[in-house]
Order: sequence, then structure tokens, then C-alpha cells
Amino acid sequence: MVFALFIAVQPGFASAGEAEVFNQLWDEASACAAYYNFAKQCAPSNAAPAEIAKIESSGEAAAKLAMTFGRSIGMSNAAMAAKLTMAVQSAAMAMKADCTNFSALREKYQGACAALLDNPIKRLE
Repeated sequence: MVFALFIAVQPGFASAGEAEVFNQLWDEASACAAYYNFAKQCAPSNAAPAEIAKIESSGEAAAKLAMTFGRSIGMSNAAMAAKLTMAVQSAAMAMKADCTNFSALREKYQGACAALLDNPIKRLE
């Protein structure tokens, strides 16, 4: 799915309106990358390896998607790294840096992130 976006999105060629949309999508995808980061960290110790692998894969896909959107609006790697760090910090604050509060992130992001990763092109429509 992310591959299709590489074709559909021309790096650095977004108009002002497109840049706003891609910036919003960057924010969503980076928040999802942060969510999956904590989903892995906060997974129960008895979680199935396949479940952990799916979480890792989703986190990697969200990060790649964020980078795709960031590149489309001309963000530098340093800017993308800084904004991703901010997304992780924001997620940590939302759960008070305690996995017992992870449900706050799950409620906010689980469905939205799954939908974004399942069909990111739909978010462009």
C-alpha cells in the first residue's frame, strides 16, 4: 500500500493546499508510528510472537507512510525526525509514560491507525 503512495506522491511538488493535506497526513501517520511504538513496549509479556510482529510491522509501515507524506512537502530528514520525536513525546504524555495507561492511546488511535494503514490513498480523497 505504501508503494502506491510513492508513485502517487511527487516529493516536493505539493501545492499549498496539497501541502496542508500532506502535513495533516504526516501528523496522523507519525502519531500512528508513536502509537505502535508504545503498543509494542506495553504489550503483555505473554503476547504471541505473531502479535508482536504485526505491531512492529504496523509501526514500520506508519513511519514509512509519514516519511512519504513528509517528503511530498519537502521536509528534511532532520525535520521529520524531530516531528516524530514530538509525536512519541506526546503519546508518552497522553499515557503519563506508564503502560497501565496505554488504553488511553488504544482508544484514540487503534481504529484510526488501522484505517490509515489499510488504505492511505482513501485519506487523500
